[in-house]
Amino acid sequence: MRRVLFGVLFCSLVWVGCGSDSEPTPPNQPPTVAFVQRPANDAVVGETVVIRWSGADSDGTIASFEYSLDSETDFTATTDSTVTLNFTREDGTDSNPMPHVFRVRATDDDGLVGATQEASFFVGIFNAPPAIMFGTRPDTKGYIGDSATIGWLGEDSDGTVDHYEFILDDTTGTWMTTTDTTVTIDFSSGVPDFGGIQLGDRTKPTTFLNMPEEYTFYLRAQDNDQKYSITIQTIFLAGPENVPPTLTLLTSPDDPPAVLDASGTWTWSAVDNDGAIQRVQYAVDLVTEADWIRWDSDELTLNFTREDGREEAPTQHTFWLRAEDDDDAFSPTIMKDFLVGIPNTAPVLDSLNAPDPTSTVGYNYTYTWTARDDDGFGQVSYEYAIDDSTLGWTTVNEARVTIPFACPDVLQTSCGPAGCNANGEHMFFLRAVDGLGLRSATSVTSIKTFTRTPFTVISSPTGTDGEVEGSTSLNVTFTTTDVDAFGNDVSNQYLVREVSDFADFPDAQAAVTEEGLLWSVDTNVNATERTFNLESGKLYIIAVRGVDVALATESFFQYGRNVLKVTVP
Repeated sequence: MRRVLFGVLFCSLVWVGCGSDSEPTPPNQPPTVAFVQRPANDAVVGETVVIRWSGADSDGTIASFEYSLDSETDFTATTDSTVTLNFTREDGTDSNPMPHVFRVRATDDDGLVGATQEASFFVGIFNAPPAIMFGTRPDTKGYIGDSATIGWLGEDSDGTVDHYEFILDDTTGTWMTTTDTTVTIDFSSGVPDFGGIQLGDRTKPTTFLNMPEEYTFYLRAQDNDQKYSITIQTIFLAGPENVPPTLTLLTSPDDPPAVLDASGTWTWSAVDNDGAIQRVQYAVDLVTEADWIRWDSDELTLNFTREDGREEAPTQHTFWLRAEDDDDAFSPTIMKDFLVGIPNTAPVLDSLNAPDPTSTVGYNYTYTWTARDDDGFGQVSYEYAIDDSTLGWTTVNEARVTIPFACPDVLQTSCGPAGCNANGEHMFFLRAVDGLGLRSATSVTSIKTFTRTPFTVISSPTGTDGEVEGSTSLNVTFTTTDVDAFGNDVSNQYLVREVSDFADFPDAQAAVTEEGLLWSVDTNVNATERTFNLESGKLYIIAVRGVDVALATESFFQYGRNVLKVTVP
């Protein structure tokens, strides 16, 4: 609708003149018109436009003006030189500007119409955009399922809403158009679908309840002037519900119930009907999630030790198993109890440090060894024996022992001032014992020894062939030497034998080694003298011998050296 307002009143001038019959009348010149105020060419104007113009007639006066809007034939007469044009949204909006042409011309006092002047412009009255808001939309927290229903409200304050447009995820794609205010999108196939039409340019992977995919739904409205509302959006998690994989335990150690004595084997079958099995996880005696172990086969064998269970007191354990599909969904967890009872195995002696049996060692020898207990209980002690294991074993807790070898245990070969030199062969028996008393096999090794006994020399009293005269309190001084490498710590033993005639005992060796003779022991170490209490009028054979720390006992005797023949007056 348009309204025209008129401004300045144009007063026609009456042209009065006197003609002359003798002069010809010149032809009438058409009037002209020129714009004083007008929109610039192709400018966009609003609801009101003021247009001004001026007119002139070179040979007369302006009688009137005529103008038109958007018409070349339908003119309106006026005497004003100003017009105000009023427009509505039907004449053009800012979202859809419409072209218009204003025309004006003048008529002179002779009724001659001048040339038409034109002003072209566009009308673009402000169009308020439509408004839109969600009415119902999916929960933005958590998985919503395999479909989403979204509803909204739309209005246009200065027109009508023509339609709505929506799209998923990528606003640069093709928007879907609808006049409805509700849409439902189906995600059950893994491809977002609206009435059989795929939405968006990308296909989301199959999802499941615990790991849905995120979608963004964009929505906008367009009014009858093709103006868009703002774009609103909502984010939700959707996708087809994944069916967890199926896991079946085929065999396990408790089919039939049994106590495992070494290892156990489990087999299973895992199937995922809507995807693929990504992995299988197992655990024994599960406590935390960190205890799960990935396993990519359908069979598992576990080996056990006595720490997991002993034969004499089997221990119960629980086997846990679950399958995971390619959507990270887990099957229900399978739990199976089983018993472990591993028999105890004997410890093993790995090495025994023994001398070469063909070489001779000295006064003593230190044996060392290594041992192990493969079932985890560790050896706690060792047992050894010398020469004859049937006579008894000696227990030690360390993996070493030092054995001294004494002269009486071996074959005597020679004696002299350096003592008794002896060579001999001995057997060393060794075995390990674990915490349950189970013994290893016995290791046996031989050793050849070389030892020297102590050597005693009486320094007072002295006499030929050891014959001396003494008193009832006879003091004997002597020196006992141990020539072995282990020092001079020796003890002494003494023999006092009453005899009736020295002639009956020409050999000192026989006189003091006869069976049944009783030797007394000196409790002092490294003694150098001894006082003997004797009876008057009797004859005695007195002998002194040494014993070293290895209990090697002096065994060779001579009159005058370590044996005396004593006469008490």
